[in-house]
Amino acid sequence: MRLGRKSSGMGLVLALTLAGCGATPQHLGSSHSIALTSLTIGKTTPSAFHNTGGHTVSLSMMEFLSPTLGFGFAQSGTHLFPVTTQDGGKNWNSLSVPQNIFPQLFDMTTPTEGFMTGCSSTDCQPGSTTTLLRTTDGGQSWQTVFQVPAHGSIQSIDFLSATTGWTIQSLSQPSMSSQIAFTQNSGKNWTPVSTPSSLFPGMTVIDFLNSHIGWLLSGGEPGAGSQSKTLYYTTNGGHTWAVIARSAQMGGGSSGSSSATTLSTGGYVEDLHFVTAHVGFMATDRGGIYRTIDGGHRWTPVFSHQFSPGNDMVPSLDFLSKNQGKILIQNFGISQLWATQNGGANWQDVYPPVAPNLGNVSFATPSIGVGLGASSMQEAGSTPLITTDGGNTWNPVAAPVGLHGLTWSNSHTLWGIAANGALYRSLDRGSHFRAVSLPNGATALRIAMASTMHGVLITRSSITPRVWTTNDGGIHWTLYHVPFAPSRMVAAGQDAYWAVGTNLSTLKSIHRYEQQHGSNPKAVKIYAMKHPLVPYLYHFRHGQWSQASLPQKGFPLGLRFLGTQFGYFWTRHNLMITTNGGKSWTRNVLPHGIGVTSIWFASPRVGWLTSNNGAPLYHTTNGGVTWISGP
Repeated sequence: MRLGRKSSGMGLVLALTLAGCGATPQHLGSSHSIALTSLTIGKTTPSAFHNTGGHTVSLSMMEFLSPTLGFGFAQSGTHLFPVTTQDGGKNWNSLSVPQNIFPQLFDMTTPTEGFMTGCSSTDCQPGSTTTLLRTTDGGQSWQTVFQVPAHGSIQSIDFLSATTGWTIQSLSQPSMSSQIAFTQNSGKNWTPVSTPSSLFPGMTVIDFLNSHIGWLLSGGEPGAGSQSKTLYYTTNGGHTWAVIARSAQMGGGSSGSSSATTLSTGGYVEDLHFVTAHVGFMATDRGGIYRTIDGGHRWTPVFSHQFSPGNDMVPSLDFLSKNQGKILIQNFGISQLWATQNGGANWQDVYPPVAPNLGNVSFATPSIGVGLGASSMQEAGSTPLITTDGGNTWNPVAAPVGLHGLTWSNSHTLWGIAANGALYRSLDRGSHFRAVSLPNGATALRIAMASTMHGVLITRSSITPRVWTTNDGGIHWTLYHVPFAPSRMVAAGQDAYWAVGTNLSTLKSIHRYEQQHGSNPKAVKIYAMKHPLVPYLYHFRHGQWSQASLPQKGFPLGLRFLGTQFGYFWTRHNLMITTNGGKSWTRNVLPHGIGVTSIWFASPRVGWLTSNNGAPLYHTTNGGVTWISGP
């Protein structure tokens, strides 16, 4: 049964091709009035990062003996190691591994009794020795009970008890022939039983319901995401096998049998598990999961709104009943454990815990926040996640497709921008979202709310983004001209703004050159390189804009102010913080390996940071000097 968006700042500014909004603009300062200033940088300190929020393992196989007790394999590099869970898969702890054994397959029959196979070299390379080991203490220790003859290996194991089990062994690597064998003394001795001649090495799984009834699923040679499959059935412990289902041959040829062609060619054979003589489930790599209710004669895909067979890898599944089960999903290198209580109609994330992993984290208070999470469960690729306990736990909420740019205006009001550029607002912490009307169908790029009533919106335009402000919570928006090309802009009090942008004249000259030489992309690229769009930090107060050079090349990834005095912006390697309204800035140097995607402070000392280095969320309580993974 067991086998074992990124866009650069230049792209953001240059790709603005939609029509303007047509409103009568007002001016924030004269278009020719920008005071040049310097950015005063005071203390520079390195930010310390500590991964103490718990260790997350990458599961590659699992099985459950009860709703809470489970075992499996986790992966570290190219090595596997056994793990166990006592809480339904929410947390996993390592078990022992004998020295010089590289685990391969795993099958537990009771909380204490079980079996594991391992090789003497990584990936069971040719020439390595395959060993069957037994545990009687839940995986705390292992004893060798059998070694496969030279040049052989074990492809699949299935034990009904501490004494009775079956295995599929590869007899010799040169011939790649397979043999099904049976044991009644805990694997010390094996008796060969009937073996179908068409088994393809390494692509066969075996599953027995009791000492008589069992199934054997064999896959043909795989190719381009497809594989022919044959399902065999026995009622005498494997002494004879009968074909009860098969797929069409690859290439559309005849199956050569009168058996019903009810197995899909999509996906590669991974796992098989029957819970009764009639109900069983099949897992495939790149083909999803399938269910039978007639003992294996006919199979139908298991899918729901959250999951549909496709590119997902399903290396392992285990059902305790026809309704209650778990599957392991791998997609884009992410391994996730899901659970169902209704036979696969709906699924819930179990492990790793749901947490923001796409950046754009935002907190209204030290307790209430929102972030974007992604998993293969989400059809749109991302979903908003809400926390009310400071990031300890996160819960998904329904939202418009592609909602991003999430920001709060108070502890209940949440704003976001959909994939089509529509602006949305929720008045109940994300439970319900409604579209907010924009003048003349403007397309939103970014929104930053300074309070319940006041905020700044940036929308697309033909050349440079347009800036709008609201003083009544988004009911009305006023268009303003600014003397630069903005990419980010925030309010920092009454008639006080901060922005990141580029020189407007440079942007217009690049646009003109592109219009005149559009048929020569190389010339346009060379011109843009000679006239780079340098980002600057802009500040508006007392009716005057000032411009300051940034501390390093590249566009800031974010900019935010909490009131008039405390503000910050960050690049890939620097977090710049001011506590005096921009008169001076403290530079916190971020380690190169962190991969910062989002930073959000709820107060001058309490903040969160998301990264792409495997630790989704970091937390600080000292203004960014130290960051701890976890809430």
